[in-house]
Amino acid sequence: MEWLLQNMHWFVAFAGVWTLGNGVLHDVFVLAERRPFDRDLIRLLIDGHVLIFGGIVYLICFNSLNAFNPSAWWVCVANALFLIGYCLLIFKLLPAVGMLLLNALVLLLLLTQKLAGG
Repeated sequence: MEWLLQNMHWFVAFAGVWTLGNGVLHDVFVLAERRPFDRDLIRLLIDGHVLIFGGIVYLICFNSLNAFNPSAWWVCVANALFLIGYCLLIFKLLPAVGMLLLNALVLLLLLTQKLAGG
């Protein structure tokens, strides 16, 4: 566990790349369907952009988490909570269990690091 907490910034970077990649893939596949420009298309594209934005936020905080910048820590906690909430909101339509667990693990690691005094 100690190793994981010391290298947590790499796990956050992985979560960022994974979330960003899922968002890009989501938008690419939605656009590949060639849907008409309507509310459903906009809603689906916003879903992908939520993931893209969440991944970018994790990646922005990557270096600052290594130095335990409190601002980056809080931003990552807020991002993890937001993405968990997003996954729960869309769970009936798309049970994104992997994304939910990934962000829950990020949140758990962040809180464990804070409680460990690091």
